Amino acid sequence: MKVTLDLDALLAEGHITAEEHARLLQHARQSAGNLALGILTGLGALAVVTAILALLPVPGLVVPLGIACLWFGGEMRRSADERRHVLAPVVLPVGVLLVGNGVLDQSQSNEAFFILAIVYAAAGFVARSAPLVVLAVLALAAAAAIGEDTSLFSLLPRLGIDAPLLVVTLFSGLAVICDHVSKRLEPEPERLTLAAARTAVVVAHFGFLIGSLWGDHGRTLGIAVTAAEFAVLWAFALLVTGIWAWRRDRRWVLISVALFASIHASTQILAHFGPSPEILLLIGPLGLLTLVAALWLHTLPASRVAGGKAADPIRVGAGAARAARPPRRPG
Repeated sequence: MKVTLDLDALLAEGHITAEEHARLLQHARQSAGNLALGILTGLGALAVVTAILALLPVPGLVVPLGIACLWFGGEMRRSADERRHVLAPVVLPVGVLLVGNGVLDQSQSNEAFFILAIVYAAAGFVARSAPLVVLAVLALAAAAAIGEDTSLFSLLPRLGIDAPLLVVTLFSGLAVICDHVSKRLEPEPERLTLAAARTAVVVAHFGFLIGSLWGDHGRTLGIAVTAAEFAVLWAFALLVTGIWAWRRDRRWVLISVALFASIHASTQILAHFGPSPEILLLIGPLGLLTLVAALWLHTLPASRVAGGKAADPIRVGAGAARAARPPRRPG
């Protein structure tokens, strides 16, 4: 579990000692360094894959080369020499992306995207790569949403149009399952599982957006839902999710609810009243207020977001520091 804490304020208010302040600050700097390293690793892997695809003369060699990279990365991960472990997070994503490109080059069917989802998810947990886990969820979304003749380049504009109810049901359930499972995992797999849950939330909201504009004709699940019914369902889901996130201190979920509530209100206003100047003047302040609310929630102390009592804020972190000071000895 991640929380946002103002260490300087906690130190000034006496909730933590100077030693705890220094230790927590060191952990924060290390986390930022790991994030920067992960971003650079991902960009490097993408650059390597792009260069290989551009220079490789035989497209049929892409998949074997990707499998070789996966094997090499796995060997680096299992090696007793810790210095070789540094290569695994770079080589494994390269191999996975090469295999994925080779599979999609042969077929862009639902089955191909489903296979990619499994490969990306497995490789993401082995390489401890959140971007690969995100790609796994997006590949699963493609498998659930595309039609038989949909190409990769026309996938994004069509995602969820044919089956928004299926997308909402599937990925809402996936988000709930991932969130529930993450509570029983160690910190590293918990981080990856939460990345999958958050991606599933975004995909589910995208399905709600498509359904609120065009509805679902029931060709996939056999249940027809009109656009108006979808709009009401989305508003109800946003309300329930927002209350749950507020009570459970789930800051990211609360911010996403505020963002998609603004999108929902804006699209419904434009769909019913059209892009008139008066409506655009109404939507502008609405978006600005949502942005201000999101920034306010991001900077709000965790105990206030949770709506609970003003307890010691340091208790909110999972083992981040000492929960409370020991009682003073009498005398």
